[in-house]
Amino acid sequence: MQQKIKMKISEIKRKYFTTEKADFAISLDCPPISRACPPMRRGFSLIETLVAVFVFSLVVTLISGALSSFLKNYADVKKSQRYLEDAQYAMNILAKTLRSSSLVGGNTTTFPLDVFDYSQATSNCIRYSYDGTNKKIQVKAFTAADLASCTTAALTANAATPTDFINNVAQAPAISAIASLPPVFGKITLALKIQATGDGSSVPIQMSVSLRQ
Repeated sequence: MQQKIKMKISEIKRKYFTTEKADFAISLDCPPISRACPPMRRGFSLIETLVAVFVFSLVVTLISGALSSFLKNYADVKKSQRYLEDAQYAMNILAKTLRSSSLVGGNTTTFPLDVFDYSQATSNCIRYSYDGTNKKIQVKAFTAADLASCTTAALTANAATPTDFINNVAQAPAISAIASLPPVFGKITLALKIQATGDGSSVPIQMSVSLRQ
């Protein structure tokens, strides 16, 4: 019986505790560095971890910067588009008013622009002015009985507070107003640039409309 046990132990030793199989066999007397020992699994070193964190942080910073720049440009474009749409809407209203109006005070190439609107029973004597400091086109009006009562002097004396027509975005206005000389109808052309504070570029808009008479 003992002989069988010894034989079994010898067999186990030959199978598991010798280096006959390969470099991956394990010996009870395996030295610290030996081809007979299996390679040890190890984690990342401190330097490797720091390099990985640095690279990851750099990539995140670059992506964040690009995304921030994209969002800022998108917001600027949307803001400029909104200002442009508002200005175009105001110019359309102005054109509608001028189509039914006569020029007051004769030809002009500068603001104020004075007109008499035949389509309105009240507030028909109108002055459009430009506030260069605040980049505004403003309007004020009073009721006149007829074209003869709507004069430049009367509009200048009008103490009404002007209201903003195009607000804070109007730059470099250029106007050409030619009074009607029958049988030729008068014509008013207005061009300006729309640029909000802080925007890098401006957008030109223009309108041209014939007067009623």
